[in-house]
Amino acid sequence: MRNNFESNDHDIYSTDSKDSLWQKFRKLWKKLRLTRWIIFFVLAFGFVFESYLLIGAKTTDISDLPAKLQVTTEFYDQDGTYAGEISNDSGTYVSLDEISTNIQDAVISTEDKRFYSHNGFDIIGIGRAAVGYITSGGIVGGGSTITQQLVKNAFLDNDQSIIRKLKELFLAFEIEKNYTKQEILEMYLNNAYFGNGAYGVEDASQKYFGMSASEVPVEDAAVIAGALKGPTIYNPVDDYDATLERRDTILQLMADNEFLTQEEADAAIATEMVQMNNEIANDAYAYPYYFDAVINEAINKFGLTEEDIMNGNYKIYTNLNQTYQTEMQTAYADTTVFPTSPSGEPAQSASVMMDPTTGGVYATVGGTGEYTFRGYNRGTQISRNPASTIKPLLVYALALENGYTAQSVIPDEVMTYGDGYAPENWNFESVGEILLWDAVAKSKNTSAVWMMNEMGVDASLEQLAKFGIPYVEADKNLTTALGSIENGVSPLQMASAYTAFANEGVRSEGYFITRIEDQQGNVVVEEQEPTQNQAVSAEVAEEMTSILLSVYDEGGTGATIEPEGYEVAGKTGSNESQDSTLGNSDEWDIAYTPDFVLATWYGFDETTEDSYLWYGSTSTSKTAFSAILTPLLQASPGTAFTIESAYAEYNQLQAEEDAASESSSSDESTGENNDSTGNVLDSVIQGAQDFFQGLFGSGE
Repeated sequence: MRNNFESNDHDIYSTDSKDSLWQKFRKLWKKLRLTRWIIFFVLAFGFVFESYLLIGAKTTDISDLPAKLQVTTEFYDQDGTYAGEISNDSGTYVSLDEISTNIQDAVISTEDKRFYSHNGFDIIGIGRAAVGYITSGGIVGGGSTITQQLVKNAFLDNDQSIIRKLKELFLAFEIEKNYTKQEILEMYLNNAYFGNGAYGVEDASQKYFGMSASEVPVEDAAVIAGALKGPTIYNPVDDYDATLERRDTILQLMADNEFLTQEEADAAIATEMVQMNNEIANDAYAYPYYFDAVINEAINKFGLTEEDIMNGNYKIYTNLNQTYQTEMQTAYADTTVFPTSPSGEPAQSASVMMDPTTGGVYATVGGTGEYTFRGYNRGTQISRNPASTIKPLLVYALALENGYTAQSVIPDEVMTYGDGYAPENWNFESVGEILLWDAVAKSKNTSAVWMMNEMGVDASLEQLAKFGIPYVEADKNLTTALGSIENGVSPLQMASAYTAFANEGVRSEGYFITRIEDQQGNVVVEEQEPTQNQAVSAEVAEEMTSILLSVYDEGGTGATIEPEGYEVAGKTGSNESQDSTLGNSDEWDIAYTPDFVLATWYGFDETTEDSYLWYGSTSTSKTAFSAILTPLLQASPGTAFTIESAYAEYNQLQAEEDAASESSSSDESTGENNDSTGNVLDSVIQGAQDFFQGLFGSGE
């Protein structure tokens, strides 16, 4: 039997020429005992890798875990100086016995229902995650216990890899040996992010429900637990409907996991969800509207999420000028200088201050009154009628490109266009003809519409687009000359547009972030370069600046704004309310110097028959803009313009003409006097001759 087997074996693995390659390979495999070697190397690798993970976990200092959990994203200004931060350390830390058991149960039921029975990792959860890995081809969410989430936040990054997951598992085991379950849960609940700047359950409870974490009922506890999955989505402020659905799912899950009876869950589901957005003080978030804009840009432009930023320990470098920002915030803190509605309600307002050479935003404030974390930032997010501030961009820049000058004479009279459109001036006064610079300085509607009609609607809109303001088909009409554009504009867009006039015709797009680094110093966002385009020629930009200097000179619409001793160029604008003849829906003031461009808007978020910029208001947009502009001018380098205003040029020309006229009149007067003297002398001589002839005869 043995001989037969050996004989057959020899036949199968014989080395004659008829053997197949597979047979030869099997013979070689058996001869070299490769199976045993592979098993050996796999076990050896497993042993070494496990030792690596174990040693790594053992040597990690977990004694200061609470400090390791502190997450701080820092903001730096244009000089690289620390400017502020957003940190979970700013949250209110409370002990576990000051946290409602409703919150504890809701979080455990949702995030880690076997929390009190495992040693840091959940075999069932790991199995579920492994199935997800096989079916999806990559690491998916889930499978991590509360302890593992604590490890990730304290020691690891957000990399979704098997290596990170294994490190997480070993470190979780070490933490479970050094901290009690109660301590782990307390640290987790106090350091988690719940959206809208709220770190920890105490601040989340105060922000969304106006109560302490110890008082939160089960229906609100389910909302807090739900936010852990997506802090920027599942909260009552950002998405009420999605949060309500998530709350009800968690309440049912609590019943399924026997934290509630079905009757208790049903009763909680039947309650109306509270919707609050209470302010949470954070002194380190020193420039809230600016930092909000930075976070928005990081999300919208560079693909980060709010959760990434809040939990990422980033260093974000910006164009912020802390002096300008402080002065602007101080001006906005005094709401008495802003215009009001007839009822006395202060108007909303927003300002953006920008570097004219790069587009870097120096400072911004996005509203008056109460601030809300990442709320409505009117400086960057509104879309309002730009009124007459659009005229230099849409109409007059193109006119200068086509040969008109500041001293050109243009019509100022009511004309009818197309289907009966006959615009009037804001004061219903026309003078027939007017110099171009004066039409801009006095904001003549009749002249602007005439000029757009002369230049052509399409050509004018194409010019507008060069200033970074897009247009749509509905804008192709002459009403656009007065600011009636479909999509509106923001102060950020208008400041960006006017950089072209302050920078030799080069328009710079506004931006906040210059660079982002992670906690290890790795560059997340590379150094940003200005985004620019040539909107008009340098010659046109210079002549336009001469014209726009006249807006703030005597007789211009901004004459009362310019502080004594300073010179600014720019444009004002107002859009009459459609709901009342007693006020405006929008008012704008734009001013620039060689050092900065400042664009400011005033109005109400919703213009109604009761909420508009009332003509009878004690304070006006002019008083407000003066209060904003003056300290910024005082804080700036004070670089002077190298050209004079068209108004001053005109006055100089007039003075020269008057002097020449006076000189000519004087010369003519002297000649007339000489002629008169000669005539008198001739008369005297002739009279004497006649006398003597009469006395002595003719001499014949």
